[in-house]
Order: sequence, then structure tokens, then C-alpha cells
Amino acid sequence: MHFLFEFSTAPKDIAVFIIGIGCLVTFVLSFQMKKRKNLLILQSISLVLFGIQYFLLGAYTAVILEVICIVRNLVYYYRDKVKWFNTIWTPIVFSIVAGLTLIITFNQESWWALIPVGANIIQTIGLYMRKEIPNRLFFLAGSPCWLIYNIHTGSYMGLITEVLNEISIIISVIRLIRERKKNIELINRETKMD
Repeated sequence: MHFLFEFSTAPKDIAVFIIGIGCLVTFVLSFQMKKRKNLLILQSISLVLFGIQYFLLGAYTAVILEVICIVRNLVYYYRDKVKWFNTIWTPIVFSIVAGLTLIITFNQESWWALIPVGANIIQTIGLYMRKEIPNRLFFLAGSPCWLIYNIHTGSYMGLITEVLNEISIIISVIRLIRERKKNIELINRETKMD
């Protein structure tokens, strides 16, 4: 893993590194948000930064997927206000569009393009779920795919982001389980008092 310790002073590489730090901070923090809307906002900021970073690295499959994810997050954010956004067709449409990305970029990236497309579809389904724990578990399932793709593209801050992301998701799930257990115990105590 010596590549993590190599640092180029070329302006493009410095930009990729700085943008990567922004990606890391915003994405990892997003899973600590209690409100789903705040999670979507922070992730969208991170997606913009990741899109710029992937563009600088020439990873065009990921650039297109990040744009799709930004639109997806916007749709999911307004899901309660627009009736059509709240149907099962919403994640299906986004998954199909992600699959079309594979057709567009396959000549450039060959089978490597499969990895982020698969991760995107898994995470699109997970993000559609309203329950916080399954939502995060789907993100956890897609995360190793992004980790592999980040190694392939040279997005080393993306690699670190995914490792921290997995830790953040696990911590978040543990916290949510504890909160749920505490709420159940509180309800049981109140029921016994009546």
C-alpha cells in the first residue's frame, strides 16, 4: 500500500487530494445525521465533490453516476411532496439509468465500469427505504465496490473515505439499534405503570 504515501505536487494531483478530503468529511458525517433529509443533503455535497474528483482522474463512469446520484437524492428529498417520487418506480428508473451508464462508458473502462454501476444500484435501492437501519446496510453492501473502484482509478482519498464510511455506517447502525432498544424499554416501563 505504498501508493497511499506517494504525493505528487502537480496541481491536478493536489486538487484531487484536497477535493478528496472534502468528499471524505461530508460523506462520512452524512451517516451520523439523525434526519434522513440531512443525510441526503450532506451526501449530495459529497457527490458533487466526488464527481469533480473523478472527472480529474478520468473516471467517467463514476462522474456520470455521481450526477445520477445527485438527481436521485433530490428526488428522494422531495419524495413526500411529489406523488410519483414516492412509488416503487423511482428506484427502478434510477437503477435502469445507472445501467445505461455501463453502455456509455464500457468502451473506455471495460468491465471496471460494472463495479460502480452495481454499487450505485444497491445504494439506490437502500436509500429509497425509509427505515434507517436497512438504508445504511444497503450502503454498507455497496461500499466495497466503491472501494475497489477507487483503488483502480487512483482515488486514494475515495479509498480512505470508503473505509471510514464503513466504520461510520457500522457505528450509526449500532447507535440506531441502541436507541430503538432504549425506546422499547421505555415504552414497556410506561405500559407496566399503567
